[in-house]
Amino acid sequence: MKKEVSLIFRGLTLHSPLVSVVLITRQHADSLRRCLDGILGQYTTFDTEIVVVDRGSTDETGDICQEYKAIYPEKVRFYTRVPGDFPENSRIIQLRGDFGIVCRDGEFWSDGLKLQRQGNFLMTHPGYDLCFHNIKGSYMPRMRSRDYSPGEITSGKLFRYYSPLFRLSGRHSSHHFSLYERVGGEIFARYSFRGKMRCLGDISSEMIPEKNTVGRIAHLPFMRDMPDWEG
Repeated sequence: MKKEVSLIFRGLTLHSPLVSVVLITRQHADSLRRCLDGILGQYTTFDTEIVVVDRGSTDETGDICQEYKAIYPEKVRFYTRVPGDFPENSRIIQLRGDFGIVCRDGEFWSDGLKLQRQGNFLMTHPGYDLCFHNIKGSYMPRMRSRDYSPGEITSGKLFRYYSPLFRLSGRHSSHHFSLYERVGGEIFARYSFRGKMRCLGDISSEMIPEKNTVGRIAHLPFMRDMPDWEG
């Protein structure tokens, strides 16, 4: 897929969209609008796309996703998964951005400049593969604002609990992020990287208090701690 040039930033050619936001949801009709509004309310100088996957919800989650897709047809892509739709280990989504980020369906991006600040960091620090931050209301340990190596924190914890913005392309040959479906309906992701990571201490988001947890299997059940994978 050929990308359109969005803008030139400090000699770098940035494409449109620059960032792909991945939101995978299930049974979160009560908080989904707030989550989507937080993503759509980001103030950025670059273009973004929002890729929403409904993991077979039986509440109003799918209707809400269709509503937002109709309002923002150029920005929101929506996929609904029915068991058996995809063969084992098939790639189901292709992200268009140069950077990617996974938003938890119970996470609210309360800082309207969160995505801009993370994007600015990766654009101005080509030696880093990703940057992340703490989420208020999460029970996970608070990470200090500093550099991290891949061995200090697992990819599963990063994607579940620390909202990382990561490269989908760049100077390394091993940038891969893929969403797959296995027989039985479980969606999982693989991401590999070799560069440095930075925790940005001046950025945060927050968890949305849950009203009902019946029928939910954590926020990111698709994300597994896996060894680096190269396609």
